[in-house]
Amino acid sequence: MNNALTIARYLIGNGIKDKMPITPMKLQKIVYFSYGWYFAYYNEKLFSDSIQAWDYGPVVEAVYHQYKFYGPTPILKMEHHFRDNLINPIKHDKKLFLDQMWALYRNYSGVQLANATHMEGTPWYKTKQQHPFGRNIVISDNLIKEYFVNLKNSSKNGG
Repeated sequence: MNNALTIARYLIGNGIKDKMPITPMKLQKIVYFSYGWYFAYYNEKLFSDSIQAWDYGPVVEAVYHQYKFYGPTPILKMEHHFRDNLINPIKHDKKLFLDQMWALYRNYSGVQLANATHMEGTPWYKTKQQHPFGRNIVISDNLIKEYFVNLKNSSKNGG
């Protein structure tokens, strides 16, 4: 199974390739949405890392620490991408899935995506309600899966 940094680097590559470089905040949110949608459609985790409820939404800690020095500026270069692909390559079907996620979310800002994760009923919202003063509380995979499965089912039913 891939780790979140491998997935993040692939998405960064899409941003660079499309001349739409991605900020760390936007990266975090697309990684999160990709994780949730993958769970909903394939009934398995996209990557091994946990997702935590931070003040500005869902965060994968390893991705945060790798790219935090960029602040609000776009990530303009690839780091360790080729090494990742040799050690733990992303399978072709996952790349196609991530390409779809990039196409779906690339035109949104990090703030817009963060706002979407803060809506009432989201896994982040429910976790923060249960732990309002907690720091780095893991959002349960069951909560993420249930939320995205419900979104998937409501979109199939026209809701």
